[in-house]
Amino acid sequence: MSQQLPRRAVLIGGMAAGIAGPWRSKEPRPGESGSGDRSLAITHVDVIDCTQPRPRRDMTVLIDRGRICAVDRSGALPVPSGFTVVGGRGKFLIPGLADMHVHSPAASVRITPSLHLANGVTSVREMAGTPEIHRWRKAIERGELLGPRWTVGSEIVDGYPSLLLGPGETEGAIVVKDAGDVRAALHRIRRSGADFVKIYSRVSPAAFRALMTEARRTGLSVAGHLPDGVTVTEAVRSGLSTIEHLQALGCAISTDAVWARLAAVRIAAGDYASWFRQLHPIEYAAMTQQDPSRRSRLLDLLAEAGTFVDPTLTMHLTADRPEDVDTDDPRLVYIPQETRDFWTYGLEEIYLAGRTPREISEQRRLYDLRLDLVARMQATGVRLLAGTEAGFIYSYPGFGMHDELVELERAGLTPWQALRAATLTPAEALGRADDLGTVERGKFADLVLLGADPLATTANLRRIDSVVAGGRLITPTMRQQLLADAKRAAGAADANAGYHGGCGCHLPRQRPAAGGDRSVGERGHAAALG
Repeated sequence: MSQQLPRRAVLIGGMAAGIAGPWRSKEPRPGESGSGDRSLAITHVDVIDCTQPRPRRDMTVLIDRGRICAVDRSGALPVPSGFTVVGGRGKFLIPGLADMHVHSPAASVRITPSLHLANGVTSVREMAGTPEIHRWRKAIERGELLGPRWTVGSEIVDGYPSLLLGPGETEGAIVVKDAGDVRAALHRIRRSGADFVKIYSRVSPAAFRALMTEARRTGLSVAGHLPDGVTVTEAVRSGLSTIEHLQALGCAISTDAVWARLAAVRIAAGDYASWFRQLHPIEYAAMTQQDPSRRSRLLDLLAEAGTFVDPTLTMHLTADRPEDVDTDDPRLVYIPQETRDFWTYGLEEIYLAGRTPREISEQRRLYDLRLDLVARMQATGVRLLAGTEAGFIYSYPGFGMHDELVELERAGLTPWQALRAATLTPAEALGRADDLGTVERGKFADLVLLGADPLATTANLRRIDSVVAGGRLITPTMRQQLLADAKRAAGAADANAGYHGGCGCHLPRQRPAAGGDRSVGERGHAAALG
């Protein structure tokens, strides 16, 4: 039986599968016994504040009304009366982690926020905003929903033909062809309350210039993909604040001939699969035919301009080496069955289908070359961010941050450099370094208490004891409750008939038939990176 799936049905992995019951702002509530103005003292703890690559030993951190009010040696800082004491002896305190590239399904309110916090992710940057995500943010700010701080991007702005929208489709992206479209798009984005404009791969050079000019005029920042036909130099000089992923950036460090191949790629509307299959061999050619002098110039330019780069290595690892994906990962218990079906489809039909032995070998090498590029960016002083593409196939909210940090260390970053990419550098990228990113007086009390030294290896960042989110203490017991509730919500979703539409993904009302033909129109958009 053929099951037709609309192009965005599994966009970013499709985790918009139905969650049992309607969204209610008062749920989930685990951990809400600690209020935002509760007074806490974390004593005798080793503090890694991300301003220096060594711990400050035997410190006490005082927290009041959601902010850090004092940090000093334990012997020099008495605990005031009425403060709840959290013993930190033998433990390590770090700033809360920030995932700078997530896609959150609107229907996953009982799963996604809990998974982030349970994994120490206290801030996220949403790369395709929806009205539902804005409601989440307001509920979190009011104390009605326990979750991370949310920075929310606009709907994705793409060019024509769009990778995301097929003929006649209008929901899920904003398509811009010219300056008139750009003005209308930015007016719509300003009204939505988005914190920034999210730009995508197929925006034309002319539309890009119009968008950057209009965004500057109206005070909006722009972040996202480096469009296929736009040079790094133009993007940086135009003020693109962050570059997401490595595909176009990798092509830019090669010869003019290879870069021209990228700019010349043509697709039909909504045909992400065709774009991806054309892109991968161009990327391989570019990364194996690098121009060292051009690479040095471009990396120096990125560093000098202060442009942030978000490599999203775990996303590239899945796309480059899909045969290595663990389809029996124990973390799948937190993912609804409908979503798992989509992930299986995306893996098999977009990333595994039709690969020759030569392509497999080349794409495996391509990932190693990506790691080398990240190492070179770090050595040059490019400001790297940790982002996971959470919601992409087999990229798990919360858990994926730890996978990403391990990959950054694998690329050659020290554990301290990787940790900064998930703490202080994101705070700077968000323009919130006065509030976030370090363990210092006056900062928001977004903290993670670890049972092992994260400066020894990034793997120790998984050794979470407790989390403090806006001054609320999430104890080990509460963390386990968050995970248990997320698992229960994912299981409840399995019992639903069909999908809960969310994120503008136009989800089908029936699950793909087991063992059936899961064809998608034009083999389209089952697992697009965002």
